[in-house]
Amino acid sequence: MASTEITFNLEDGTVAPSDPTISVVSNDTVSFAVIDGRPAFLYFSPATVAILSPKPSIPFPLAPSAKAQFTFQTSDPGAYTLLVSPEQIFEPVFPESIGSDLKVEIVPPPAATFFPVVGSRTRDNQG
Repeated sequence: MASTEITFNLEDGTVAPSDPTISVVSNDTVSFAVIDGRPAFLYFSPATVAILSPKPSIPFPLAPSAKAQFTFQTSDPGAYTLLVSPEQIFEPVFPESIGSDLKVEIVPPPAATFFPVVGSRTRDNQG
């Protein structure tokens, strides 16, 4: 039984994992921690949730001082993905590629978006 520790460093609003690929081997453990004092949100694909014990919540909030540890329940290939973000995502989209590794992918924070105020008066719409 092997144990892998993945750490996340949040730099300039993006997340950098210590390793982007984790081998999925039955009874091996994997742990996750944030090393820079800010939280992260982990989004495990449905296939990944199915093979982990204990089952993670979605999203899985990872506090700066916390460590989350899981055990793989199979070595079978699957669509195993972990999306990591410094912010919550409303509807994560997971890749469907099948493999024998858990892929760690980074979701950048959303860019600032301008939304006009509905019903506001403008110079062209004085009325």
